[in-house]
Amino acid sequence: VIDGDSMTPTIPNGSVVVADRNLSVESGDVVIAVINSDNEALCKRLKKYDDGIALVSDNPDYPPWYFSADEVQTLPIRIVGKCTEVRKKL
Repeated sequence: VIDGDSMTPTIPNGSVVVADRNLSVESGDVVIAVINSDNEALCKRLKKYDDGIALVSDNPDYPPWYFSADEVQTLPIRIVGKCTEVRKKL
């Protein structure tokens, strides 16, 4: 369940996101990511660069989170799956 408005308008607060662990992820995909083996997962848009990645909110009120290739390995940052479906209550 999404908690917050960082992915609004694409994914509203309170929505249920379905993610597929078996799909490859590309730049621009919405993903579930875990940073530093924390138990909290983030739903963000992935942007891949030659020297790292960014996790970007669709809501422009939230700045992107940039990580160097070294930080991706050392923190670590793990991409859990690619979001394939959003379900919300009417």
